[in-house]
Amino acid sequence: MTDIAPSRRFDVGAIGVSKLECPLLPDAVLTDPLAGRLDPRAWFADPSRPFEIEIGPGKGAFIVNQSAAEPGTNFLAIEWEGEIYAYCSDRLRRRQATNVRVLHGNAVDFLKWRMPDSIVRAHIKTHLLEFVH
Repeated sequence: MTDIAPSRRFDVGAIGVSKLECPLLPDAVLTDPLAGRLDPRAWFADPSRPFEIEIGPGKGAFIVNQSAAEPGTNFLAIEWEGEIYAYCSDRLRRRQATNVRVLHGNAVDFLKWRMPDSIVRAHIKTHLLEFVH
């Protein structure tokens, strides 16, 4: 469960990756696993910049700070939970980040079916969970 007000509406603007930019996988992946590949670096104004991925940006604390600290790097954040994706995208949009895009989807599937092999840097956060009985 998220702690974001349910009545709040978020504007993902140009930060959120659209379905036109990342359409459903084509049927051809059944026989050709590379048929769904696309290059997410093309989603940025300057695709020649270094490219980094953050898996699970949550509400965006890291990506907001890192994108501001490294304006010459393009960042793709991949968030599974829809409301958190919208919140993070809206937060980056309000800060006028131009070097970040946020994808709403499953990072494992995206990396397996979509990513070219040439991506070299990734930021992966892990969360330690404490269970209290």
